[in-house]
Amino acid sequence: MPLRLNKHVRLTVPVVLVALIGMSGVLLDAQPHQSGLAVTGVAVDASGAVLPHAQVVLTTAGTTTVVSMTAADASGTFRFASVPPGPYDVTVTFEGFQPTIVRVTVGNRPPPALRVVLPLANVMQHVTVSSQATEINTAAAANSDAVTLDQDMLASLPVFDQDYLATLSRFLDSGSMAPAAPPWW
Repeated sequence: MPLRLNKHVRLTVPVVLVALIGMSGVLLDAQPHQSGLAVTGVAVDASGAVLPHAQVVLTTAGTTTVVSMTAADASGTFRFASVPPGPYDVTVTFEGFQPTIVRVTVGNRPPPALRVVLPLANVMQHVTVSSQATEINTAAAANSDAVTLDQDMLASLPVFDQDYLATLSRFLDSGSMAPAAPPWW
């Protein structure tokens, strides 16, 4: 026996279906969109050792317009999330190394992980040679380690067996003493 639907039911079913389809589109649009892809990489030195906490800046290619900034983690790895398609420069800096720029293009697929190798910074050393002689003062007053003893000071020292040398040698640095003479046989 065929199912007979009245005019009201025949009109309501398509309207409900259209409403459900429309609402599903609205619900899908309500979810946040992630625009762009991730740019990842690692900062290393010339020997391949990682550079932990290196500073990494993402700029629009050929400009100084900063898109994002981050720091590498303890393993030298860095990541920029949600980078829109286009050409970019990744600049990595680390103390004692030359800043290094790597060009990357973000398209429909994530770019491969970058390996940014930073060369050592140029070290400059200056030596100044002068023909002017340096003046050396040999006076005992100029030597902060020198002690001058006079007769009154020696007389007031508590000395055992009148052995002044043994008494004073206790106050001297062992490096200031002459080595013992080798025995003669």
